[in-house]
Amino acid sequence: MKNNLFQVSSLQALLQGYYKEVIAVKELKEHGDTGLGTFVQSDGEMILLDGHVYQALYDGRVIEAREDQGIPFGVVTFFHPDETVSFSAENMEDARRKLDEAIQAHHNHMAVIRMEGMFDLVQYRSGRPVPSGKDIPLADWLNENQKEWTEKNIAGTAAGIYMPAFMNHLNCPGWHLHFLSEDHHKGGHVLDLKVKAAKLSLSYCKGFEMIQPEDEKYERMDLSLDQTEAIERAEK
Repeated sequence: MKNNLFQVSSLQALLQGYYKEVIAVKELKEHGDTGLGTFVQSDGEMILLDGHVYQALYDGRVIEAREDQGIPFGVVTFFHPDETVSFSAENMEDARRKLDEAIQAHHNHMAVIRMEGMFDLVQYRSGRPVPSGKDIPLADWLNENQKEWTEKNIAGTAAGIYMPAFMNHLNCPGWHLHFLSEDHHKGGHVLDLKVKAAKLSLSYCKGFEMIQPEDEKYERMDLSLDQTEAIERAEK
């Protein structure tokens, strides 16, 4: 079964400071049961797994999001794996290389993955919410307003999105992963990982749908700007 990928706004708009609600959690869940994103004012990291939306907060807590919470950016699908393989990686660089190899035959398609198992190490982060009304670029904000955690020997799931290079004006080309522990108490945006024997499930998406904001602030943005450096800073 082939799935569509549903995206709320663009990563480029978020990077430039569009932190307002585009849709609510309840509507987002109508378009997928697996994915990632963030909340209004970039208040923590969003992980969507098994139809539940979790919010990984700046103080380290993970809570289940309310149905009426706003989403300024997210990428989701109804997850039906096309293949499942065993996966290991020594670090994030090694993981990206092996994930690239795993999807090489489908590298021009978008993909969603679930990486499940016992992780030797996961380093992850979450950010403090941007104050309302502040048009601060996300990478600049995160430079001073994020916390990082490193967990060892932790069971959980990393949900990931792969975007082909030609999607570079809508999202981040390559891989973007968020982690949620098995007990749903820890998680965030993945910065590094080490795993010996995870179950990697891959779903290739041949369709794409995107909903855009409808206000003056969004219309004033120049989304044609090259934001490669900002993406690198914000994602890694």
